[in-house]
Amino acid sequence: MNTYLALDLGGTKLMIAEVTADGEILCSKQYKSAYPNQQEGVAGILESLDDYCQSVGFKETPVMIGMGLTGKVDHKKGIWRSLGHIDQDLIPLADILTKKMGLPAVLDNDMHSAAMAELLLGCGKYCDDFIYLNIGTGLAAGLVSDRHVIHGVNNMSGEIGHTSIGINQDVSCGCGKSGCCERTVSGIGFDAQARRLSPSYPNSPLCIPEDPGIRVSGYEVFELASKGDPLCTRIVEEGIEALVILITNMIRYTDPAVVVMGGGMAMNDMLFQRVKDGLTHYSVMRNVPYGIIRSAFSPDKVGIIGAASLAIAKHRGLLSY
Repeated sequence: MNTYLALDLGGTKLMIAEVTADGEILCSKQYKSAYPNQQEGVAGILESLDDYCQSVGFKETPVMIGMGLTGKVDHKKGIWRSLGHIDQDLIPLADILTKKMGLPAVLDNDMHSAAMAELLLGCGKYCDDFIYLNIGTGLAAGLVSDRHVIHGVNNMSGEIGHTSIGINQDVSCGCGKSGCCERTVSGIGFDAQARRLSPSYPNSPLCIPEDPGIRVSGYEVFELASKGDPLCTRIVEEGIEALVILITNMIRYTDPAVVVMGGGMAMNDMLFQRVKDGLTHYSVMRNVPYGIIRSAFSPDKVGIIGAASLAIAKHRGLLSY
């Protein structure tokens, strides 16, 4: 049986796995990946591959490598352009992986990889046009039209976290603007709002870490909101409002058959149901035949399945690059 070697590189971890064409993870191993730069990142990836081959090995015969990465990626040329949003070193990572493992390799950024997982193994089984919205540490989307993942000229499509929706316009974002949606609803957003609003709610039991490098717990925000804490209720309510407006606008832009919510925050029942209920008041939803659903992929697995999906699509001749 043919299988695919998948690598998923995030901000804090690298996962390597062997995945079947049906998306079954046969075996996997996780490594720390807080690399300060791309050069150390490549060295860490290759070292992790050595360890994986020695300590885990392969159950079947991998025929191709797929990798999803954080940062900027030239998916057509297989080049890793940066860890963040600004070009750094142009590293031919696909060629490096091919030389290392003797297998053809394909790359893309992590969000487009997740959208590919939905296209091949998720909602793409019954529809050709959809929005995959990931609400986790950050906020981004994978847009699929006529069974094609939309990339854009710089492979940066789907950065909808930096859409301004008229909420919290005074909150600055790392991109240089104010009022970005990501700063209201995401792990980053909940942290920003909790720190901004907490002085007005001195009796809230929400734990605000003194270290700005440690984020407020999204789980705790939801838990306290469900108990009626005013601070956390406000954070969650504004997050729901932001998502409803954002999704309504995105539906107008792309005309999807379904909106798929993924990521850690989307797994919260209160958030998902309230967003779903909020969208019913907008006539635009009448034209979305499958409505809004949650992804069938767990947040901790969609990245690696997405990486494998890149390889599956390339192996089947479904990619134009």
